[in-house]
Amino acid sequence: MDEEQNFSVRQVAEMTGITIRALHIYDEMDLLKPLMRTEAGYRRYGKAELLRLQQILFYKELDIPLAEIKSILDNPNFDIMEALRKHYKALEEKKNRIEQLLKTINQTLKTIEGEIPMKYEELYKGFDKAIAEEYRHEAMEKYGTEAVEKSENYLVSLPKVNFEELQKQMSLTL
Repeated sequence: MDEEQNFSVRQVAEMTGITIRALHIYDEMDLLKPLMRTEAGYRRYGKAELLRLQQILFYKELDIPLAEIKSILDNPNFDIMEALRKHYKALEEKKNRIEQLLKTINQTLKTIEGEIPMKYEELYKGFDKAIAEEYRHEAMEKYGTEAVEKSENYLVSLPKVNFEELQKQMSLTL
């Protein structure tokens, strides 16, 4: 990275995929101040600002609210190298969880199509246990415990059946 180079708001927006308005908001909330302003008042961003913006985007990717991101980045003990290592680990964990969710979807499709058997616990593999239980609880409140359990048991014990037949049967169950 060239230390001397600086970028306009438009260039930063194009580089990062975020909006010009978002950059203005970040400036207004003191989350990302420009390196300088031109005589005409245009914002210009340098290397340090681009690195800070990268941190903002990594934290946003991890669903951290902007006010909390500001607090983290403004902490005098903030260490960018440590933060990057933590981002890597957190995103790796997120990737693994998403990969597991994709496997669960594929297994469920194959079960519905009658290709493989599936235990009812496997329907929720990859979900955060608390979230999966919350979804299940919501379904039980909406449809009743018996209907949810009947649907789960039905799904995991399916013989070879086509998808349209399953949809008809599930609409009768719920």
